[in-house]
Amino acid sequence: MESYKGRTVDTSKKVEVYFNLHKRVFSVRQNGLIVAHTDAIALTDVVFNVSEPRRQEVLRTKRKNVHATVRGYISNVSSGILYGVTYNPYKHSTFVFRGSKKPIYKCDYIDMVVTKKIPSIMVKKVA
Repeated sequence: MESYKGRTVDTSKKVEVYFNLHKRVFSVRQNGLIVAHTDAIALTDVVFNVSEPRRQEVLRTKRKNVHATVRGYISNVSSGILYGVTYNPYKHSTFVFRGSKKPIYKCDYIDMVVTKKIPSIMVKKVA
């Protein structure tokens, strides 16, 4: 994880993570400030958040903005079987499982990786 402007991440507090379309990495935000950029991060106690007013702005203007984030605690623990998750504001109003397209709102564990400038989100299956 690369620090941004010399800021440090407090791992005892939750972070918000989103895919930065300009830098093609994940931006990590804490207390409203970008604290780091990374091409790989794992989180626990995860909540998927989509701002519906900001999503509607994307649909209206056809210009993307930061309106979908993943919140949780930074982790180095590896999980077992993982399932793909995706988000597309033009197709869904929430994050969804890749195969079934069922919505997902929270989970215990998530791996987020950027490979060849393409983001991948994998979650531990939720009950």
